[in-house]
Amino acid sequence: MVAGAQCDGVTEYLSWIGPMVAEPQSDLQITKTVAAPAPAAVGDPVTYTLTVKNNGPGTAKAGWSVTDVAPPGGVTGLSLSGQAAQVSCAGLTCTGLNELPAGAEVTLSATGTWTAPPGTSATNRAYVLPDPTDVPESNPAAPTPPDTSTDTDQTPTNNDAQATHVIPRRPAVELQKTVETRAGSGQYGEVGDY
Repeated sequence: MVAGAQCDGVTEYLSWIGPMVAEPQSDLQITKTVAAPAPAAVGDPVTYTLTVKNNGPGTAKAGWSVTDVAPPGGVTGLSLSGQAAQVSCAGLTCTGLNELPAGAEVTLSATGTWTAPPGTSATNRAYVLPDPTDVPESNPAAPTPPDTSTDTDQTPTNNDAQATHVIPRRPAVELQKTVETRAGSGQYGEVGDY
């Protein structure tokens, strides 16, 4: 305030509460599915589809990130990818290059090689976090990101997701049928041993 100037009270009040007006919060959500065709044998390629959506009402700042949590012994060589204009990916993390307005979605892929033996399930998890300088989300991520043992269906946030797949076991018993012929003419209708 300038020396000798008088304050009208309203100006002083507005200057005090102005910084306290909250920015609208974003609400980042992630979903994850096993893309078709799902692996049917050890060594098959596997692709997971990850969809990040901002439920709003605020815009998420550029710098939001997605991290994939590879299942140990289930999938090898896993890496994330997305459209170069939307994300920058390195290994198991992608970072959003642009703001994500309310209602907008970005689709990513995680690809690798299936290594879990038949009958053994593998659960792949992922999580999305806002840029560290963004305002807190309306439905924030858990304080500790999910790891390979987290059941994301049981967490209170929509910032993490999982997809589980299992290759069915093949029958352990095989039936083989052979025909042994008896000495004879080999004509139709003769009796044989099976």
